[in-house]
Amino acid sequence: MLHAHQYELPGGGGTAITASWFEHLQPYIKSEQVFKDPGLTDETLSPALKSDYVMNGLFVHAIHSATIRTPAQQIFAAIREKNRNVEDYHPWPEPTNSCKPEFMNVNKKLHLEGSNYLFADGHVKWYRWENTFVPATTAAMPECGTAEVAGMHSIDGLNAYDTGKPPVTTP
Repeated sequence: MLHAHQYELPGGGGTAITASWFEHLQPYIKSEQVFKDPGLTDETLSPALKSDYVMNGLFVHAIHSATIRTPAQQIFAAIREKNRNVEDYHPWPEPTNSCKPEFMNVNKKLHLEGSNYLFADGHVKWYRWENTFVPATTAAMPECGTAEVAGMHSIDGLNAYDTGKPPVTTP
């Protein structure tokens, strides 16, 4: 995270990404094994997916890291749910999905009824899933009115609609 500003992580720029978010960090890390969690075993994982973590979709689709006012409270990545071949999750309400955030790609209770979370300032901390929603945050959402947007998953109440561009949805 120290040099993230040099390569502004993807998000809202509209340019094609040629590498995954974790591949941009690889030059600063000795082993790719840091992107694996020994507690997560997959039977259907795509060989192309080299990380057991999913990036918060705010950083992929909506915002730049400089937008985050409280990086020590903003979740950047979480452990991926078993057998989910994806690289991100969407912590904002989707008008097409009853205006609820999408968290099916996040593994919520892998380690002792909780999970490890990487924050935007670079630190990692274990939390119970329900505690990642404290403090609760809300945002004005098109077609949803004011909706809860997910505590530490969107600490500043941001969402993909803040840029005026629709989010890229995962199948």
